[in-house]
Amino acid sequence: MKLYFKLTIFVLVLFALVIATCLLWTPVKIRYYVGKLQSDDPKEQVAGVSGLLDIGAKGRKALVEHYNCSEKEIEFLAKYWANCNEPVNEDEFGRYPLHLASEDGWKDAAGLFLTKGVSVNVKSKGGTGMAALHYAAGIGHKDIVALLILKNADVNAKDNLGMTPLHFAAWNNYKETVDMLILKGVDVNGMNFKGKTPLDITRDDEIKSLLRSHGAKTGEELKKSIEYRVPSTEKEKKK
Repeated sequence: MKLYFKLTIFVLVLFALVIATCLLWTPVKIRYYVGKLQSDDPKEQVAGVSGLLDIGAKGRKALVEHYNCSEKEIEFLAKYWANCNEPVNEDEFGRYPLHLASEDGWKDAAGLFLTKGVSVNVKSKGGTGMAALHYAAGIGHKDIVALLILKNADVNAKDNLGMTPLHFAAWNNYKETVDMLILKGVDVNGMNFKGKTPLDITRDDEIKSLLRSHGAKTGEELKKSIEYRVPSTEKEKKK
């Protein structure tokens, strides 16, 4: 009886230890991976995100708390994290997760995709071939515009229609975004396939004044200006 009693006690204690370990293990893992998020090493940050997403709901909650963002943003991150370097299958325009995050205003998700190695200048495979900066500038997401610029986004990138991020910001009347792009050295006289500059397509008088103050011209003005005239030798070649 004594042996049976001892075995019973041993089994109960062992079972209790297993349960306690299971209960404590998840919080320990969460703290471990959250610690990686605070590292300056991009690989460590990526490992932290991957580890927390693998944990499941509690890991996603830890990401929400760490980045102080919405659950919806982390759900989006979880959905595309594994294949963030590929176009989204269900997207008719062949956009990447970075494009969707930039358009929706999810800065943390966008930043983490970039940390994982997504090219800041990657363009959509369909549609008009826009980069993330086109989307962010066109919606007026200043924080994402700043993030993309910090990550060396090409401020003069053109889509298949010749539209630059400045075209989109000016067209949708986002003055602060226009100002940010100008400060970064954007070409204020970039022309789209119709020969239109940002000055041509904005409807905002303040933006027009801002662009003018930095040397912007309309497409027609550029065509008439000396620097845009075709040299006579080239004209003769075309005859």
